[in-house]
Amino acid sequence: EAPPVHGRASVKFINQLHEEKNRLDSILEVAEMIFVVIDQNEVIHFINRKGSEILGYKKEEIIGRKWREFVPQKYYAELHKIFDEVFEEEIDPVEKLEVPVISKAGEEKIIDWHNTVKRKKKGKIAFNVSSGLDITLQKKEALIQKVISQILEESNQEGNLEDFLKFI
Repeated sequence: EAPPVHGRASVKFINQLHEEKNRLDSILEVAEMIFVVIDQNEVIHFINRKGSEILGYKKEEIIGRKWREFVPQKYYAELHKIFDEVFEEEIDPVEKLEVPVISKAGEEKIIDWHNTVKRKKKGKIAFNVSSGLDITLQKKEALIQKVISQILEESNQEGNLEDFLKFI
């Protein structure tokens, strides 16, 4: 909270606050992960450049919209339940969670989310603050590795390299 000052001291304090805000904005904008701030009504109040990029919208098209608009419908009920628990029961959010988002182009991207909350002075939760990393490619690569391993396992059971090569 600002100290009760007047004149030049208060102008200096306000300038320092603006500088701190600009510094934080710069850090969040260059980060290669999503940062999003969502209120108790699931309305988005902030999203950084990477979040905007992954979702495929301009920031102005995202701010003010409900978060559920960017989540596949099959996950919405579970996420809504989590939001209700966090905001109504005043519990801390699930710290780490993998939940996909849907981009403007309709692509589903798997995000590894890390969540925390910002509380008001009296302890009531004001916002959910999440950072997320797009792990879609890693998940696809892991699935490909699993399939290759299964194919190799089956080919070893066959014992015949020619059959394996034909199979591929």
